[in-house]
Amino acid sequence: VSADYAQAEVRMMAHFAQDEGLIEALRSSDIHQYIARRLYGLTDEELDAMSPDQRGQHRRGAKNLVFGLIYGRSDMGLAPQLGCTVKEAAAFREAFFDMMPGVAEWIQRQHQLVLERREVKSLYGRVRRFPVLFDRAHVAAMQRQAVNMPIQSSVSDMTLLANLRILRRLRQEGVPVLPWPHFHDGFIIQVGEDHVDRGVAICVEEMHDSGFRTDVPFAIAVSVGPSWAETHEVY
Repeated sequence: VSADYAQAEVRMMAHFAQDEGLIEALRSSDIHQYIARRLYGLTDEELDAMSPDQRGQHRRGAKNLVFGLIYGRSDMGLAPQLGCTVKEAAAFREAFFDMMPGVAEWIQRQHQLVLERREVKSLYGRVRRFPVLFDRAHVAAMQRQAVNMPIQSSVSDMTLLANLRILRRLRQEGVPVLPWPHFHDGFIIQVGEDHVDRGVAICVEEMHDSGFRTDVPFAIAVSVGPSWAETHEVY
């Protein structure tokens, strides 16, 4: 049974930023396609009329932009990923922040907070400290981590705790289960064929319970199969 959180970093960013527009978009659609449509000024009809390759290019562009913001990439770093000039990358960044002002405000708050406190915390209390700053490059790196660390660390712990709860519940019910690879926002467990349905059901229940109060829907995907290479999605 293979399970993971879909678009987990974007959703965790929405939780921290409390941007109403982003949260609503996450409730109603494929977030990267939604952002692509807004960024490129496309109607639903225009997007539907495109070839799958064209739609894919626009979606990848939106995805690269969002993850670029999470990882703190500069306009120069974003440009090759978006396939545009640095000036155009700056315009895309501004367009995104115009759409999602709560995200822009949260990023600015994180930048200021880490300058004042020289540390940043995850949702689960993990702390990244920056006791020594040598130059502007260190300050820039610290501010990137002030945005990235809470998101990445919180997603990782949310996933790890869900994995542990699932293993515990299955064992309490007498279902033989073995942990297998655990990665950042997903994991794999092994159960016998007779227990697949129960394994999936418990994965769904536990992963939908994020363990903290939030308005953000944390979507999940669950696949099953006799091997990792042969899984098919069931949820």
